[in-house]
Amino acid sequence: MTSYSYFEYAKEAIKLGVEDFILKPVSIEKMCNTIYQIINKIDSRNSEKNQATQLVLKMEEIKPIVESDCIHSIVQNSRYEEIRKYFSLLNIAPKSGFCIVFQEDSFQKHRVHLFITEMEDLGCRCMIDSYFEVHVLFVFSFVRLSKQDIAIFEAMIKKYFDGLDQIGVGTICMNYKSFYDSYVNAIRNVGHPIKLKENSNLDNQLNDYLHDMKKLCQNLIKDFMKFDTLNMQRRINLFYLEILYLDRETLLKIIYDFNQTLIILFNQEFNSSIDLQDKEYLIELNSDNPYRDLLDKINDFVNSLVRFIENANIKSSNVLVKKALAYISLNYKSPITLNSVASYLGVTPFYISNLLSTHTSKNFTDLVTEYRVEKAKEMLKENYQIKEIASKLGFGSHNYFSKVFKKVTGLTPKEYKSKFD
Repeated sequence: MTSYSYFEYAKEAIKLGVEDFILKPVSIEKMCNTIYQIINKIDSRNSEKNQATQLVLKMEEIKPIVESDCIHSIVQNSRYEEIRKYFSLLNIAPKSGFCIVFQEDSFQKHRVHLFITEMEDLGCRCMIDSYFEVHVLFVFSFVRLSKQDIAIFEAMIKKYFDGLDQIGVGTICMNYKSFYDSYVNAIRNVGHPIKLKENSNLDNQLNDYLHDMKKLCQNLIKDFMKFDTLNMQRRINLFYLEILYLDRETLLKIIYDFNQTLIILFNQEFNSSIDLQDKEYLIELNSDNPYRDLLDKINDFVNSLVRFIENANIKSSNVLVKKALAYISLNYKSPITLNSVASYLGVTPFYISNLLSTHTSKNFTDLVTEYRVEKAKEMLKENYQIKEIASKLGFGSHNYFSKVFKKVTGLTPKEYKSKFD
């Protein structure tokens, strides 16, 4: 308010951001009305700010839900438009990204949190959620990654997760449509060494699956021989997640190949004669919806093979020897005896001793000793102390361990270790 009517004062008032400009003389009523108007404007602006703040807080509350839906839309191979919708709601537009999956045993919340914090400090956006029996982490970048970026990110993954068995790292993908490929690749890479690389052309994905099928089936049989039903189920679950959202034709071909390959390998391994066309051992998918109860049907098929082998061939010499060796591989750290192996297999010590000698040309004690020495070699390469190795592998004392090790290898543990220093 001024008593002057000069134009310069009006200009100055506008620069200062005043709400009104009053010239004297002025009535008290007009002045009060003007002040009330200003107060109302201030209240209105404060209300708008509060509403905006509340909206931001609400968005923060629902952000984890939107991120979860976004991850699920990617791993379910949803349409491009749906995935883009979630990115739009989250106000991000990634140019590239990759997936990391963790099975439950390898999911360490604190490590993952530190990794996410460091990646976001580098300008990335991370989203994590659980899906079926795995934890799925996506790392999105707002620029196309250079070779130097990829090397840095790989080093970061190794920094936090190297040494974890049940983790898989997917390839780097450059658009919304291919983020699913990174997820599938991560599922396939569970248990493999950590390696971050750009996505290759996955158009020929059927051949990729069929190429890995024999390896999957061989690993299932190895797990069975070790009585490791937990790991068998893990492999089956990962296989299921990998194929769940494939197109119908590809799914049918893969399931058929899995069915045939596992039967053939079981027959070879256990000298059995399961008919490839026997309906009892066929995975029969629903004709209208082959995805319905898919995991249950796969589990039923594998369990039927396991039951057949356990019931029909439990007393066969080949199976008994394999199970005895598997028992040694699982219990070598303990003071196992021939009696404990025989008791487990339900045969006499004399019988299993003769079988082992016939099939391996070695006695039970030599087999246990050689297995322990092989494990000792691995631990020496990893810089374990000799006393620690002797204790962990059931040798009793480090002197006895050194004596046995030299007898088998011709070198003392110290001499063997020096070869790798």
